[in-house]
Amino acid sequence: MTAPAVLDLLLSERARLAEQASVSRFRLEGFDLALAIISEAGAASAESEATEPAPDDDPPVNSGKNWGEEHDAELERLLKEGLGWAAIGTALGRTPVAVKIHAVTLGVYRLYSGRRAGPKGPQVPGAEPGAVPDQTQRRFAGDYDLDPERVTGLSASHRACVNARTLFPRTVVMPADSPRLLVSGHNSRKLGKTVTKGLWSGFPIFMLTLEERASCPETCHHWQTCFGNGMPLARRHVHGPELEARLEEELTLLQETQARGFVVRLHQLGDFYSVDYVARWAAWLQHFPALRIFGYTAWPESTDIGAAVAHLRAANWERFAVRTSRPHPGPYGASTLWRKPEAAKVPEGIVCPAQTGRTECCATCGLCWHPNARKENIVLVAHGRKTANGAARPAAAENGLEGARESDRDGALRFDGPKNRRCACGRIFTTDIVAERSCPECRPTRRRLGEGGEAAA
Repeated sequence: MTAPAVLDLLLSERARLAEQASVSRFRLEGFDLALAIISEAGAASAESEATEPAPDDDPPVNSGKNWGEEHDAELERLLKEGLGWAAIGTALGRTPVAVKIHAVTLGVYRLYSGRRAGPKGPQVPGAEPGAVPDQTQRRFAGDYDLDPERVTGLSASHRACVNARTLFPRTVVMPADSPRLLVSGHNSRKLGKTVTKGLWSGFPIFMLTLEERASCPETCHHWQTCFGNGMPLARRHVHGPELEARLEEELTLLQETQARGFVVRLHQLGDFYSVDYVARWAAWLQHFPALRIFGYTAWPESTDIGAAVAHLRAANWERFAVRTSRPHPGPYGASTLWRKPEAAKVPEGIVCPAQTGRTECCATCGLCWHPNARKENIVLVAHGRKTANGAARPAAAENGLEGARESDRDGALRFDGPKNRRCACGRIFTTDIVAERSCPECRPTRRRLGEGGEAAA
């Protein structure tokens, strides 16, 4: 099909969709982007026919802005040689994700990636070509060292808590500098590689990791005791428009290569950082029918972000099983247990089977997203950074915060009464929320309780 014919087809489809009220603006923006690309390619083609360059002036394969037939041939040649995606991207002047998308478009991705019969290069240094891939669920074997009483948090005055950053800022990368955003659950001791039971059986699991605290609400009851405090090697990604653009590329690729279904864990670290970001996932659920999501959010349902997540969850639990993390049990919830569980089910709810050894990992369990467990509260035994000497330290609400109590209003940890605090800018402000350490002038809007909720200070 010629470029003008494709352009006419997209224009008619764009007009048809624009008349439907149920179509999201993100889908329409996708059509507009495709129309712009095709129009640009058509103009470039017409210009090249009018002024044909001399043979000596032909540009090298990796220097042109537009993708041409010479790139197709070069991509296929490099794939046949068994090069990895990163090496091919370097040779063609493209990112690995862009190269994969072009391989999908050409119909050669599965042929040379080993998903069908065909030549395949080594996947790890020193591996023999054609070697049997790792069939285990987890790269890192071993059971959990459950000792919740030793889990300790950062002090309220720690710079990571005050500045809303991770304890390991050198592990934070821009999406463009990351080899991939959606990492296989095979790399997680708890998640696992492929779901083995339930409606999602056979679906591979991928995880997305953002920077904890930087993308989280200040009201999170794990602001100081986040289990990310014990993850110095996790690769955290900066959130924002660049992240969302790269996510769409990777989801497009997974939809093509995992058309039967795939699962994304949101978020291994971090949280939903805006209502628009929640809306993007809603649009992607519509656009990518193979996508399934599970995870947790610390945003109370009284906030704009928390309400958006709750509405999406209620409308589509079978594909968007995101629970609300609270200090206390509740429907569609998850809470923390600060003692060793005495049984598989405790008064607070059902204890995570993967933590207690009743199953290998999330992939072999499926409890968190099971339809019959949607209104149950899942209890996660406290895990994360522990004291080195083995001596127990106060961790949860007692973490050096005398007079703190849990609020039934929004789940935030609060003092018995208002307290005066000094912001990093020097201003004195009054608040009863334990996790709030910034004055209203300095506090980022995205981490307030939200326009629909109650004011934080």
